[in-house]
Amino acid sequence: MRSATSLALLRRIALQPLPLILTDDRLFEDISILVRAGLLIATMQVVVEPLGGLPLPGLVVEEVTQLGWLVIRSKTKM
Repeated sequence: MRSATSLALLRRIALQPLPLILTDDRLFEDISILVRAGLLIATMQVVVEPLGGLPLPGLVVEEVTQLGWLVIRSKTKM
């Protein structure tokens, strides 16, 4: 994994009910890293802002993979 930021994001996502919809552009690169590493399953979709806004690009995180959970557990024990 490239950065501590990606690991922190993985931990935050693991605590959330899934599926989780993320629309913050600043998170896209870190989510992409986690998906390519096999730690998350996520898709990019057009989502509608909850407060009735316009459609915008979003990432829908469907699952923390088994490998993702192993990484979380191993880094937590350190």
